Amino acid sequence: MSARPGGGDTLGSRARRDVSGRLVVREVEGEKVGRMGGRRPTTARGFGRMLSRARSSGALVAALGVVLLSGGVLLGAELQDQTRELDDRLTISADLVNTNVRTLSQAQRELLRLKALIATGAPLPSVDTQQQFVTQRATESALDQQLTTLGSTDLLQLARDARTTWEEKVRPLVLQAARTPVGSPEREAAAKRIDELELTYNLLVSQGEIYRRTQAAALDRASRGLLDQTGDLTRWVGLLVAAGIGSTAVAGVLAVRLNRQRAATVRRLSAANDELAFFGRVMAASETMLLAGGPDRRTVWVNDAFLTFTGFSAGDVLARPLTAVLPAAAADAEQVGSMTEAAEASRPWRGELECRRRDGSTWIAAIDLSPVHGEDGEVEGFFAVLTDVTERHEAERLLDRARRAAEQSAEEKSRFLATMSHEIRSPLNAVLGLCDLLLLTELDPEQRDYAETAHRSGSHLLALVNDVLDFSALESGRVRPDSLPFAPRALVEEVARMFAPQADLAGLTLLTAVDAAVPAQVRGDEMRLRQVLVNLVGNALKFTEQGSVEVRLSATGGGGAGDGLRLHGEVRDTGIGMPSWRVPHLFRSFVRGDASSTSERGGTGLGLAICRRLVEAMGGTITLESEVDRGTLVRFDVAVSAVVAPVRAATAEGAPGLGPDLRVLVAEDDPVNTKVVVRMLGRIGVTPEVVADGAAAVARITEAADPADAADTADGTPAPIEVILMDVEMPVIDGLQATGQIRARTDLPQPWIIALTANALPGDRERMLAAGMDDYLSKPITVDALAAALARVPVSTAPTTSD
Repeated sequence: MSARPGGGDTLGSRARRDVSGRLVVREVEGEKVGRMGGRRPTTARGFGRMLSRARSSGALVAALGVVLLSGGVLLGAELQDQTRELDDRLTISADLVNTNVRTLSQAQRELLRLKALIATGAPLPSVDTQQQFVTQRATESALDQQLTTLGSTDLLQLARDARTTWEEKVRPLVLQAARTPVGSPEREAAAKRIDELELTYNLLVSQGEIYRRTQAAALDRASRGLLDQTGDLTRWVGLLVAAGIGSTAVAGVLAVRLNRQRAATVRRLSAANDELAFFGRVMAASETMLLAGGPDRRTVWVNDAFLTFTGFSAGDVLARPLTAVLPAAAADAEQVGSMTEAAEASRPWRGELECRRRDGSTWIAAIDLSPVHGEDGEVEGFFAVLTDVTERHEAERLLDRARRAAEQSAEEKSRFLATMSHEIRSPLNAVLGLCDLLLLTELDPEQRDYAETAHRSGSHLLALVNDVLDFSALESGRVRPDSLPFAPRALVEEVARMFAPQADLAGLTLLTAVDAAVPAQVRGDEMRLRQVLVNLVGNALKFTEQGSVEVRLSATGGGGAGDGLRLHGEVRDTGIGMPSWRVPHLFRSFVRGDASSTSERGGTGLGLAICRRLVEAMGGTITLESEVDRGTLVRFDVAVSAVVAPVRAATAEGAPGLGPDLRVLVAEDDPVNTKVVVRMLGRIGVTPEVVADGAAAVARITEAADPADAADTADGTPAPIEVILMDVEMPVIDGLQATGQIRARTDLPQPWIIALTANALPGDRERMLAAGMDDYLSKPITVDALAAALARVPVSTAPTTSD
């Protein structure tokens, strides 16, 4: 095979060999060249000279064969047998020549063209046509006749597996990717799968060529040996014919027959030699970079693709060790060592390595190095297939940079949302809290209208803030449901009380119904269930102009505590409804029912999307049915578990059962928020103590000398605190640190600590509960929410020593 197909001198004409047939390299016209071992192949011209000598010997046999007719007949028969063997070898040669390595190469080439179409965003018809070509080549590559090409049932099975992978996995992915824009994940996934399949065909082409060369070399050696034996027999026949003229006639017939058979053999061998030369040129002209080496791991052949890509000449590469040709100076030493060790041990090696070009630039090569074994199992050399994966490495580097940038952006977004949440909720707590308290006083109609308008505007602003924060949390997957005890009936009544003024103002009837099967107490995520109900009831009131809104709650399952109990909720209204074709889109983000109506009623379009994600986070499902001018029905269910521990009962008037004897400490540094909380506690019959920072809260708990005291002692020691409303952001030490110090003191009475904070991002509740707090209220708070939180304080809660 020539080092430069189509060039001038071939390697065979520019190299010499020693007596062992190994590679010998010499300088020819200033360029170092080489060729694999073995005897020089017999050409058609040389074989013709051999036949001429055979015909001369046959004439001598005809003159002298009379004397040794019998010996001539026997030797003639032997000649006929060897001729048949030569014909059999020729048949093997023809089979070898006719093996279709081109089919495998074409399958590989069609895959590369298909990958280019996918990468450049070619239209679907072009991609479809190209995938049909790939399908045809993949099918041809898996035919039984390819066993002759590959020489191994395992490789034939690999070709069939490749066809199956193409038809069942890669082809559907390609057709799907062709319908997506350039740069889409589908196109990248398709290109990746095509690369993997192309590497398989690359391996099949390489192994097929290796097998072809091995078989051709074996056939050549056997044929030449048989020709040598035939020459010896011819000379013996000449001697016998010279001694016996009597065998002239028989020898002449045999000679004619031998001449005809050998003439046909010459023609067929000549055609086979041309075919083998053609396939050699195909390998040399392949777009895949290929190298071949001898048993000493020095390069003996490269194709033009490698020389063109790297800029090296044949003289730069041939007769040099692979490790001196490929790796760049900055290449991974461990990888280079691994490749060298595998080559020395005659093991296959596959890996990626930074390589160099002649101009000093570098590129990343995926290298598949395979040993080449002879018939005796000895390693005759190696064969390497190189693929440029520089662009893939660059894409991975850019992807990693983009990922880090996205993570940084997400972290900055979280910090921004946390800051905005705290900064907006703190003043909103004062605004809404004071509006709540103001509405509980005696006001004339005009004053009440002003207060209610301010309260509605503040509530609308709070709803917008909550929607944005909740959606951000749900989208990032940071929401984890709680499992705390609560009263479902009280929750429904609380939501109804919250919306009663709005319903009365709109002239609507707000109805509630809780099934008798609903347990008095369950364990679940009350806060998020409340949020679902608030969103659904708020939506129903917003889009109902006359009639009613009804809230129903029922339960199924639950043979005991924690046994598959599910709460089922329904919110039905008689509002404007919507067309059925819009319903499937309503649970998507920023989607509204009808632009003409929602423009009047406002909203972010996140309410139902948030409800869906909250319900799914609680292990449930949500559905919606609607009809224009007939109303809407939303159904949902969530997983809860039954509990038996009682909690304080909250009534419609608040929590009078708590009474003035409940000892509550408010730890809050903001004077306005302190005023709001104290006034709200007064409304539900509780007179609290107040401190301005976390250190003062710890000091107040420490002052209690005896946890069993229910009132101040005779020496003036204050009675233990039962409940702390603990702000988180406070001077000196914050609420989390104060809670940690209280929980760390096993000798102190342990109160029920409720976080009272403007930090309302996902994870804040969990973080505070993990710090030792028992409950959580986010600002702005309402009288009902505060009463409900105090109602959740267990009846058995009294200052006790921590375990």
